[in-house]
Amino acid sequence: MQDPVLANATAIQIKGSRQGLLLVIREDAEVASVLELIEQRFQADSSFLTGASLFVDLGWREADARFFESLEQVFRANSVILAGVLSTSNSAREVAESRGHKAIIGRLGLAKHHGRRLK
Repeated sequence: MQDPVLANATAIQIKGSRQGLLLVIREDAEVASVLELIEQRFQADSSFLTGASLFVDLGWREADARFFESLEQVFRANSVILAGVLSTSNSAREVAESRGHKAIIGRLGLAKHHGRRLK
């Protein structure tokens, strides 16, 4: 049986890319534990992440307004900027855009696509 702490440890990853930092959220991870892990990671790496801009890669995860509200709250509380969202889910991108975030189709467009921001 796998240790739940170790299983959760891989639920999020922060990676560097040419365009900046990317927070990858595993699609099958429970939302509450993901938000807690992000909070812990931001606090543990506060000297590095405070003021940083991160894109969030949701993969195929369906995300509603409550998820984005919670995510935004964690980012604000830790002085981290949500630069945009990568998602292959149309509904997650629509919710992100409705909340004023740049939304990009999956990982395909990070280098070339600048996304859209609603006015």
